[in-house]
Amino acid sequence: MTRKLIGLSFVLLACLLSCSQSGLEGESESALAEGLAIDPPINIKMVYIPAGTFIMGSSNADDEKPAHEVRVSAFYIGTYVVTQREWQAVMGYNPSAVIGEDHPVEDVSWVEAQSFAEELSEMTGQKYRLPTEAEWEYAARAGSTTTFHFGDDPEELGEYAWYEGNSGGTSHPVGQKKPNAWGLYDMAGNVREWCQDWWDPEYYERSDVENPVNENEYLYTSPSTNEQFVARATRSGSYLDIPSGNESAHRHAGRPERGQHVTGFRLVRELPS
Repeated sequence: MTRKLIGLSFVLLACLLSCSQSGLEGESESALAEGLAIDPPINIKMVYIPAGTFIMGSSNADDEKPAHEVRVSAFYIGTYVVTQREWQAVMGYNPSAVIGEDHPVEDVSWVEAQSFAEELSEMTGQKYRLPTEAEWEYAARAGSTTTFHFGDDPEELGEYAWYEGNSGGTSHPVGQKKPNAWGLYDMAGNVREWCQDWWDPEYYERSDVENPVNENEYLYTSPSTNEQFVARATRSGSYLDIPSGNESAHRHAGRPERGQHVTGFRLVRELPS
């Protein structure tokens, strides 16, 4: 009798463990179906972006021409720009000019953003990096073909972005404005965002169709100082930019070794190959 009870106990325990594991797997599958992920150890929220084709660029500015078809593979991208809390947890210091745990980390150079991605990749065994310009614009547009991801009317920008017209001259905590159609916040305004590419105003004339990324340096001459330097691309607008600087196709540039108080970044996590 005792042996039968012990045997029954093991069967019940195995059933409970099996049912519990099945429930966890169901939750994981549900989260994947919704395109959401929370990545430990610092719990960065990520959104799954499916592979697809879109028209990159516009006819509004010379460095956005020509508008051209691009195909990108699937990837995960941060729901928000990296916050000061997340940066502090990985890097152990906070370089930001406007302090706040839920504010974007800013005043970080492209080189420092790369270091953050490398440190997080080492901690987790995942592959994190900065988005390419193509990935960023594809994610920002979220299927739209309009000037902004929400339409063409700049009067609506304040519902989606902190910009020159409503920011009070400062950054704000992430996620306070409306997201785009793919659930990404601050894809316009708050801070500009570093991308992987070297910046070149004529790159679109020779861009690849499949997963393009500009890997060639371009020597830029400042029109105001005549200083020459190479730059990395930044996208989105900032809390100091006018509406046109927040358009989905708008391109900015920054010297990779210098931080800017209007520039932060969000991460891409690559899918296993």
